[in-house]
Amino acid sequence: MEVWIERVRVILDRAPTRAMPLSHLLQSLEGVGGNRKEIGDWILKTMKGKEESFRVIPDRLGPWVWRMSPGGSSASIPAMARQDPDPWVLIRSPASRSSEPEERVFGQIRECLGAWGEAVDTGSQTSVACWIGANREAERALARLATPERIPA
Repeated sequence: MEVWIERVRVILDRAPTRAMPLSHLLQSLEGVGGNRKEIGDWILKTMKGKEESFRVIPDRLGPWVWRMSPGGSSASIPAMARQDPDPWVLIRSPASRSSEPEERVFGQIRECLGAWGEAVDTGSQTSVACWIGANREAERALARLATPERIPA
């Protein structure tokens, strides 16, 4: 099982913003075998227990995490209601530094988003939503700017 946590660490360290939703993390772990829901629950529980290495940030709060009722009726906001919340996971290890100008810029973006993720108020829907939005925008911007050989490892 520790092999999976090490793989999670490597995946997050290589991610453009060093954070990603749990569902994307599990997709990156495809081929490991086993029940995906059980593996996801175990990984999430383990990461929450390793606060020195990871921070788990809920992606939706309040009415946005209302679950479907057993009878199949959805929450009063059906477009936003989901079966399972998809928390984001942020790696807490220091990012690697580079002397290359482009990689320095990428590293500064990653470092800023990481610091923001450390300080984000997980009790505030607005704070979490802004941080998630910034991560998604940074991923899109870095994808446009970086060719595969220039993406920091």
